[in-house]
Amino acid sequence: MNKIILKIIFASIFLISLSFGQTLNLFDYSTLEKIKESYIENGNYQKEIDNLNMLANIALKEAPYTITKYSAPKIEGASVNDYYSDSPYWWPVEGDSLAPYIRKDGERNPDRFMNHKNELAKFYKGLFALAFYSYFTNNMDYGKQANNILRVWFIDEATKMNPNLKYSQLIRNKTNRRGVGIIDGRRLAVLTEAIILLKMNNQLEEDVYSGIQKWYADFFIWLTTSYYGLDEMNRGNNHGTWWTYQVASLSSILKNTDMIVKLGEHSKHFLLDNQIDENARQPLEEERTRSLSYSIFNLTAHSFLNSILLKNNIDNWNYINENGVTLINVIDYLIPFVKEPSSWKIKQIKSIDNSGMLFLALAGLELNNIKYLKLYDELSNYEESELNKSTFDPIQIVLDSIVKFKINEYEK
Repeated sequence: MNKIILKIIFASIFLISLSFGQTLNLFDYSTLEKIKESYIENGNYQKEIDNLNMLANIALKEAPYTITKYSAPKIEGASVNDYYSDSPYWWPVEGDSLAPYIRKDGERNPDRFMNHKNELAKFYKGLFALAFYSYFTNNMDYGKQANNILRVWFIDEATKMNPNLKYSQLIRNKTNRRGVGIIDGRRLAVLTEAIILLKMNNQLEEDVYSGIQKWYADFFIWLTTSYYGLDEMNRGNNHGTWWTYQVASLSSILKNTDMIVKLGEHSKHFLLDNQIDENARQPLEEERTRSLSYSIFNLTAHSFLNSILLKNNIDNWNYINENGVTLINVIDYLIPFVKEPSSWKIKQIKSIDNSGMLFLALAGLELNNIKYLKLYDELSNYEESELNKSTFDPIQIVLDSIVKFKINEYEK
């Protein structure tokens, strides 16, 4: 196709997307357009597109996704549409099946109920891949297939997930009500990036999009008014940060800018003032048995959150907290340990995989910091066999392409 015609098509799509009043939370749409153009014209980013294609094809074979496929442990008040998971670090008492489970921090119980969590992971991964593969290749069939998958998860009464996490991360024989399980919903928040992209490119059916918005509106109300949501909001560690990101993401897709402003203040004065000490360390995460993992995990949550805040002209990256430090100081403190995890001397009972340091990519893009981007690019490598693991996040594929593009632009 003539390159001039291609450029006109890309420009037209971009202008149409702006007319919807939608913006992506994590990525810059104009950058995605340039990557798309580079792929279609010159075949660049082939590895990333192939990996999205692989995950998208898996999704088409596995779909539909629904937690109603699986029978969860029976809990009073719960229905087949309610998401359930066991708290990972709680174990049964040997020889006493009725005794309250006991905590072994950092040691995951392999016998916990995982079916709903795994189904959510596959749904998120598949939908994300479908949306971005369809976008980068202009293969609209993949985007159209996403409608059926979304309808089953969010809309159809028989198969949808109820918009709450009341029964997430429960402790057997001990408690049936705790807010910490809300952290399981972070994939549903990141998923809004794929949903918005589908909407911007005219690939969502109107009833599907309105049904999704209703689901997220109900989930937003539950997160911000229920006992569970308020319990999670007031936790000072990574749980509180991921709650804030989830509510910010939902606020964005629901266009609630007032709430985003409030969350920016909450992040400053509740999270950042209390989470980071004068040495740019995170004591609440360092007290865990996986202290480096959780230090990175909390910083990743702030990176996702700050992407939304920055798009709303709230710069919490450079906020100086009550101890005189910023999140940028936290990144610089952690970088040596990200490069060489064995140099971390605080308790870390499991080794970490340093190939998916998403915070480096997000911070590098938002702060225009080429050092962060180059380090992310250096570390980010994964085998094809890892793509279908439940722990693999497809956002890494898209970030890889964006980071490579930005580095190339910088070095021109």
